[in-house]
Amino acid sequence: MQPVREKFSCQGIDALGFEQASQSRFFMLIALIVVIGLIPALVSLILGLYARKSFQSNLQIAADYAARERLRHISTRPRHPEAHYVDGLGLMIGDITCQLNAKSPFIRCAANPMGPCKGCRDYEGRDYGELSNTD
Repeated sequence: MQPVREKFSCQGIDALGFEQASQSRFFMLIALIVVIGLIPALVSLILGLYARKSFQSNLQIAADYAARERLRHISTRPRHPEAHYVDGLGLMIGDITCQLNAKSPFIRCAANPMGPCKGCRDYEGRDYGELSNTD
């Protein structure tokens, strides 16, 4: 091993310095490979965050538009001429004093769902006398 050291010492570099230089180049090459390998993942992460932000913004715009359209549709929808709003039950059509009333905004009752309530032979009135007595 002595002759090798002398050979390199003639050129101004000893064998130990040569090994350290090659090791540092090796570690720099490994670091470069790792950095190049991580670049696609970082680009993907940045693009994914941008896409998520854009998607959430578009989703919020669509939700606001749908809510606005729903309110516009409800406010401009023609109501049934026999429709009545009852607290706790909502919109109902037909005679609300009949026991057969379906309590629905779509049909009147099971006996006569499409026909008028006036003059119906199946009409069964409710007795509200019990509710008015507070004795």
